[in-house]
Amino acid sequence: MALPPGIAVLYEELMDSHREPFVLFTPEGHPWRRSNFRIRFWRPAWDGIDLDEAGAGERRPPILPTSTFHEGRHTHSTWLTEDGIPEVARCAQLGQKMKGVARSSITWASAVVSRIDARADRLHVCRGRSGR
Repeated sequence: MALPPGIAVLYEELMDSHREPFVLFTPEGHPWRRSNFRIRFWRPAWDGIDLDEAGAGERRPPILPTSTFHEGRHTHSTWLTEDGIPEVARCAQLGQKMKGVARSSITWASAVVSRIDARADRLHVCRGRSGR
């Protein structure tokens, strides 16, 4: 899959920083399972961590205090739609399957990649507004 240039550079730096065959892996070097990653990383990042939680270390504010993880997925999907990203690419981005469509890979045209870049730029602007 073609990555936007800025993401491709970060991906290459990440892969060069370790010897594991995976982009993201557990401290033991195994691939993350969806449930482990969500419980240990996604939920604390999305919901924040209070000092009174066991093992909190330090307080981390939530990414978007008034929003849920599920709403974040819908927002992401809406932005992709607004940017004209085709449904097949949106489903791939969100890890969803399209009913009745069998495919082994998706060809990402440069026009689609530039629209994804535009969405990424918007995300950075929104993150700046939230103070993170």
